Amino acid sequence: MVKPSRPDLEVVGVFNPGVTRHNGDVVLLLRVAEAPRDNPAGTVTAPIYNAESQKLEFKRWSVDTEGLDVSDPRSIDMGGQVFLTSISHLRAARSKDGIHFEVEPAPAISPATSYEAFGCEDARITFIDDTWWINYSAVSSRGISTALASTRDFKSFER
Repeated sequence: MVKPSRPDLEVVGVFNPGVTRHNGDVVLLLRVAEAPRDNPAGTVTAPIYNAESQKLEFKRWSVDTEGLDVSDPRSIDMGGQVFLTSISHLRAARSKDGIHFEVEPAPAISPATSYEAFGCEDARITFIDDTWWINYSAVSSRGISTALASTRDFKSFER
Protein backbone atom coordinates (compact mmCIF):
# COMPACT_ATOMS: atom_id res chain seq x y z
CA MET A 1 0.00 0.00 0.00
CA VAL A 2 1.23 3.48 -0.87
CA LYS A 3 0.53 6.02 1.84
CA PRO A 4 -0.10 9.71 1.10
CA SER A 5 2.86 12.07 1.39
CA ARG A 6 0.78 14.52 3.47
CA PRO A 7 -2.30 14.16 5.69
CA ASP A 8 -4.35 16.56 3.53
CA LEU A 9 -3.83 14.40 0.39
CA GLU A 10 -4.99 10.96 -0.68
CA VAL A 11 -3.33 8.62 -3.17
CA VAL A 12 -5.57 8.30 -6.22
CA GLY A 13 -3.22 6.24 -8.37
CA VAL A 14 0.21 4.72 -8.79
CA PHE A 15 1.47 4.49 -12.37
CA ASN A 16 4.30 3.92 -14.84
CA PRO A 17 7.34 3.07 -12.71
CA GLY A 18 10.90 3.35 -13.87
CA VAL A 19 12.86 0.25 -12.83
CA THR A 20 16.49 -0.70 -12.21
CA ARG A 21 18.68 -2.77 -9.93
CA HIS A 22 20.70 -1.19 -7.13
CA ASN A 23 22.77 -3.03 -4.49
CA GLY A 24 20.95 -6.30 -5.19
CA ASP A 25 17.48 -4.75 -4.94
CA VAL A 26 14.94 -4.12 -7.63
CA VAL A 27 14.18 -0.39 -7.36
CA LEU A 28 11.07 1.25 -8.77
CA LEU A 29 10.46 4.96 -9.08
CA LEU A 30 6.68 5.06 -8.92
CA ARG A 31 4.54 7.91 -10.18
CA VAL A 32 2.24 8.59 -7.21
CA ALA A 33 -0.78 10.80 -7.97
CA GLU A 34 -2.39 12.52 -4.99
CA ALA A 35 -5.51 14.66 -4.72
CA PRO A 36 -6.82 16.89 -1.94
CA ARG A 37 -8.50 14.74 0.70
CA ASP A 38 -11.32 17.07 1.71
CA ASN A 39 -13.10 19.03 -1.00
CA PRO A 40 -15.97 21.15 0.27
CA ALA A 41 -19.27 20.05 -1.29
CA GLY A 42 -19.96 21.73 -4.61
CA THR A 43 -16.32 22.55 -5.33
CA VAL A 44 -13.42 21.23 -7.39
CA THR A 45 -9.80 21.66 -6.41
CA ALA A 46 -6.50 21.73 -8.28
CA PRO A 47 -3.30 21.15 -6.27
CA ILE A 48 -0.52 23.33 -7.71
CA TYR A 49 3.10 23.62 -6.62
CA ASN A 50 4.11 27.28 -6.33
CA ALA A 51 7.83 27.51 -7.11
CA GLU A 52 8.09 31.03 -5.68
CA SER A 53 6.69 30.17 -2.25
CA GLN A 54 7.98 26.56 -2.50
CA LYS A 55 4.60 25.33 -1.24
CA LEU A 56 1.73 23.25 -2.49
CA GLU A 57 -1.33 25.44 -2.93
CA PHE A 58 -4.95 24.56 -3.63
CA LYS A 59 -6.98 26.45 -6.21
CA ARG A 60 -10.74 25.97 -5.73
CA TRP A 61 -13.80 26.72 -7.82
CA SER A 62 -17.48 26.28 -7.25
CA VAL A 63 -18.86 23.72 -9.71
CA ASP A 64 -21.37 26.41 -10.70
CA THR A 65 -18.64 28.80 -11.91
CA GLU A 66 -19.40 30.07 -15.40
CA GLY A 67 -17.00 28.70 -18.00
CA LEU A 68 -15.88 25.81 -15.77
CA ASP A 69 -15.68 22.39 -17.46
CA VAL A 70 -15.17 19.39 -15.18
CA SER A 71 -16.49 16.74 -17.59
CA ASP A 72 -13.14 14.89 -17.26
CA PRO A 73 -12.59 14.02 -13.56
CA ARG A 74 -8.80 14.30 -14.06
CA SER A 75 -8.83 17.93 -15.16
CA ILE A 76 -10.44 21.29 -14.65
CA ASP A 77 -10.86 23.58 -17.64
CA MET A 78 -11.50 27.17 -16.66
CA GLY A 79 -12.05 29.18 -19.81
CA GLY A 80 -9.30 27.39 -21.75
CA GLN A 81 -6.83 27.26 -18.86
CA VAL A 82 -6.43 23.63 -17.79
CA PHE A 83 -5.54 22.41 -14.30
CA LEU A 84 -5.24 18.87 -12.94
CA THR A 85 -7.24 17.44 -10.04
CA SER A 86 -4.16 15.60 -8.73
CA ILE A 87 -0.44 16.23 -8.45
CA SER A 88 2.24 13.57 -8.94
CA HIS A 89 5.64 12.87 -7.49
CA LEU A 90 8.14 10.01 -7.83
CA ARG A 91 8.55 7.60 -4.93
CA ALA A 92 11.10 4.81 -4.51
CA ALA A 93 10.05 1.24 -3.80
CA ARG A 94 12.53 -1.57 -3.14
CA SER A 95 12.35 -5.35 -3.35
CA LYS A 96 14.75 -8.25 -2.84
CA ASP A 97 12.64 -10.62 -4.96
CA GLY A 98 11.02 -8.27 -7.51
CA ILE A 99 7.55 -9.17 -6.21
CA HIS A 100 7.20 -7.81 -2.66
CA PHE A 101 8.07 -4.11 -2.47
CA GLU A 102 8.56 -1.70 0.40
CA VAL A 103 7.50 1.79 -0.63
CA GLU A 104 9.39 4.72 0.87
CA PRO A 105 7.13 6.99 2.95
CA ALA A 106 8.45 10.24 1.41
CA PRO A 107 8.75 11.33 -2.22
CA ALA A 108 12.11 10.79 -3.91
CA ILE A 109 11.48 13.53 -6.49
CA SER A 110 8.66 15.98 -5.99
CA PRO A 111 7.75 19.26 -7.69
CA ALA A 112 10.42 21.91 -7.13
CA THR A 113 10.29 24.16 -10.21
CA SER A 114 7.63 26.07 -12.11
CA TYR A 115 7.86 23.45 -14.87
CA GLU A 116 6.70 20.87 -12.30
CA ALA A 117 3.73 22.85 -10.93
CA PHE A 118 1.32 20.01 -11.81
CA GLY A 119 3.74 17.22 -10.99
CA CYS A 120 6.62 14.89 -11.80
CA GLU A 121 5.68 11.80 -13.79
CA ASP A 122 6.81 8.66 -15.59
CA ALA A 123 10.46 8.11 -14.68
CA ARG A 124 12.86 6.20 -16.88
CA ILE A 125 16.20 5.14 -15.39
CA THR A 126 19.57 4.59 -17.08
CA PHE A 127 22.86 3.65 -15.42
CA ILE A 128 26.00 5.35 -16.80
CA ASP A 129 29.41 5.53 -15.06
CA ASP A 130 28.46 5.11 -11.36
CA THR A 131 25.33 7.25 -11.75
CA TRP A 132 21.67 6.47 -12.34
CA TRP A 133 20.10 9.08 -14.62
CA ILE A 134 16.37 9.63 -14.28
CA ASN A 135 14.49 11.20 -17.15
CA TYR A 136 10.95 12.16 -16.15
CA SER A 137 8.07 14.31 -17.32
CA ALA A 138 7.58 17.73 -15.72
CA VAL A 139 3.98 18.93 -16.02
CA SER A 140 2.70 22.50 -15.69
CA SER A 141 0.41 25.01 -17.36
CA ARG A 142 3.19 25.32 -19.97
CA GLY A 143 2.57 21.70 -20.98
CA ILE A 144 4.71 18.61 -20.56
CA SER A 145 8.48 18.88 -20.73
CA THR A 146 11.33 16.52 -20.03
CA ALA A 147 13.40 16.79 -16.87
CA LEU A 148 16.56 15.09 -15.69
CA ALA A 149 17.81 14.05 -12.26
CA SER A 150 20.62 11.81 -11.08
CA THR A 151 21.44 9.68 -8.07
CA ARG A 152 24.10 7.28 -6.86
CA ASP A 153 22.13 5.84 -3.94
CA PHE A 154 18.38 6.34 -4.58
CA LYS A 155 18.25 8.36 -1.36
CA SER A 156 19.44 11.77 -2.60
CA PHE A 157 18.72 13.17 -6.05
CA GLU A 158 20.19 16.07 -7.99
CA ARG A 159 18.31 17.84 -10.75
